[in-house]
Amino acid sequence: MGAMKGMGQDYVEELAQVVDLAPAPRVRIGWERVENKLGRRLPSDYRAFAERFGPGHFEEYIWVAVPRGFGDRLDFFGQLEQRVETLRSLAADGIPVPYPLYPEKGGLISWGSTIDGEILYWRTDDDDPDRWSVVLHLHETDDWFEFQGSVTQFLCAILTGQTAVPVLPDGFGLQQHAFIRFGPTQDAGVPA
Repeated sequence: MGAMKGMGQDYVEELAQVVDLAPAPRVRIGWERVENKLGRRLPSDYRAFAERFGPGHFEEYIWVAVPRGFGDRLDFFGQLEQRVETLRSLAADGIPVPYPLYPEKGGLISWGSTIDGEILYWRTDDDDPDRWSVVLHLHETDDWFEFQGSVTQFLCAILTGQTAVPVLPDGFGLQQHAFIRFGPTQDAGVPA
């Protein structure tokens, strides 16, 4: 059970209120080019998040990669390629990866990471990207945590304490958090 269609923007604005994000110029992203390069559509809430927030992190605990981001943690396509290769390597070493990998149908697509290097993915098992769930790979134990909801629902839930995630400190959701925005690059592989 994923996010309900049309609700993504509501969670983006709720998330902006949770972190007291000041209005800033929207990040222009050429979604048609991005999705053509990826070979599939992306969830509407993620698209709204990327335009409203841009690339950045929630006080270094949760990093969100977006098109036009830069660096290991914020470049959407760069980190996607790196994460898929890492999972392929784990599988080759006999460590079970319980999900198909991008670009396979239903394959995991990474969109973020945690302060300790755990990776956040979409489980793309539905033709409607607004129904994809969030999957967190705990790299130290090779455990997997799945959240039945969208990226912005997940972020709201962990930042407000509605959902506990094993890798975040106790009481994480009871604290006030800020979003640290890094300006997008002019062209990080996908023009605006």
